[in-house]
Amino acid sequence: GVKGDIVKRISKLKNISYIESKEIVSPQNDLKKVLKERNNKIVKIEEKSIKNKVFKFPPYTKSFIKDSTNMWQEVGYKFLVEKYNLTWDDILEADLHYCYFGDKYKNCIIIPIYHNNKLVNYVGRTWDKNSKKRYINSSNEESLVKTKSLLYNYDNMKIEQNLIVVVEGVFDAIKVGLLNRAVATLGSEIS
Repeated sequence: GVKGDIVKRISKLKNISYIESKEIVSPQNDLKKVLKERNNKIVKIEEKSIKNKVFKFPPYTKSFIKDSTNMWQEVGYKFLVEKYNLTWDDILEADLHYCYFGDKYKNCIIIPIYHNNKLVNYVGRTWDKNSKKRYINSSNEESLVKTKSLLYNYDNMKIEQNLIVVVEGVFDAIKVGLLNRAVATLGSEIS
């Protein structure tokens, strides 16, 4: 007639604390071990596939340079300030770029995504109000790692970190703070 979960029952049967009982049962540790092994396999597969490949920004992509008088940079900068309230420091810290010409990424802010300090993917955010799509993902064929398999700013996270803020969008992550705090899913679905 005793009620409660298995941890409470073991605690009462063995006359030990709840924490000691939880150590015996430890369903989370088993789950963590399985997930870690699975993650290691995925990371090894991805690292093999990106090791020797080269991935570049789209043609006509430029870095933001503070105090530059480039007309296209000024358009991109104005968009980032008005739409997302970003500062120069935010833009430079996030390593944002802009693309002013081309087919797919014309009039876009280019958001780089790194894995082990190597560019593996990027997302375009158009500043053109007439565009049908606001965000343009690089295709899985052209990128080194699929968009759904990535978290923006994951490279800046530390293993011993106590807090990670997970947000949906890149610009949310930039506003929360990139250094050791925020990561973003690249859309509403992740693997």
